[in-house]
Amino acid sequence: MRETHLLGHWTRCPPTTGKVQKLIQKEQWLSNCPTAETIMSKWHPPQKKEVESSTTLMKLVRTQKWKYLAVVTPSPKTGDGKGVVITKKFPKDSILCDYHGELITGTKGRRRMAQRGGGMGYSFFFKAGNEDLCMDAHNARCPCHPNMDTFGRLFNHSRKKPNVRPVACLMNFPEGARHVIFF
Repeated sequence: MRETHLLGHWTRCPPTTGKVQKLIQKEQWLSNCPTAETIMSKWHPPQKKEVESSTTLMKLVRTQKWKYLAVVTPSPKTGDGKGVVITKKFPKDSILCDYHGELITGTKGRRRMAQRGGGMGYSFFFKAGNEDLCMDAHNARCPCHPNMDTFGRLFNHSRKKPNVRPVACLMNFPEGARHVIFF
């Protein structure tokens, strides 16, 4: 139970040995205490079921305060507009951030795309069961975060060596289920 308690503090990315030791000291456990090395060895990236009900990830989706990401202007390699870089290495299958925008049907997304001149822009099309959906992040500022750019819409992609992949999840928010795309 103590191992589960400690591992529950790091759902998105792995802890450091120092952080685990500090948490163990804070708990003031005198016996039957797992070591930081044990916790480090048992940590694994979250599974899809864990993600769908993770209160930590729900909070990050709401606040858009993703750690270890930075916006660069312009992208140093391509000279294009803004882009995102990581400030810490992430292990494989870690969640970096979400692609945040307005969820609409795929048909409506294609219609908007045609009205904008045919380019994909910031439209992300995906299937959820039998539904054809689109996450439209064309507007730089979404209604729920009017004072900030969200990281997900600023991700630049590589066709030659992709190192990030999108995963669509149906998260169980208290106000109801909601589709979220994680990178």
